[in-house]
Amino acid sequence: MRRCVVIALVLVGWLGCDRNVEPFDPDEQPAEPDLSRIFPAGAEVEQAGPPSLPPAPGRGAPPLAAEAAAANGPPIRG
Repeated sequence: MRRCVVIALVLVGWLGCDRNVEPFDPDEQPAEPDLSRIFPAGAEVEQAGPPSLPPAPGRGAPPLAAEAAAANGPPIRG
């Protein structure tokens, strides 16, 4: 049973590794990658500034004048 699990894991790993790995070329010279294949021309994005902190939590908006007047007046009865 344990052997079947190990074989299944090896097969899944082998089948899941589908990277296109090219053979080693000892004469190949190192070079910068061709970024035009990744980022098409005209897709430049303006650099954003450094991230900033969100605004500090406040106590909310000040009360409206009508609410302040109603809170200070006599209660409504009837």
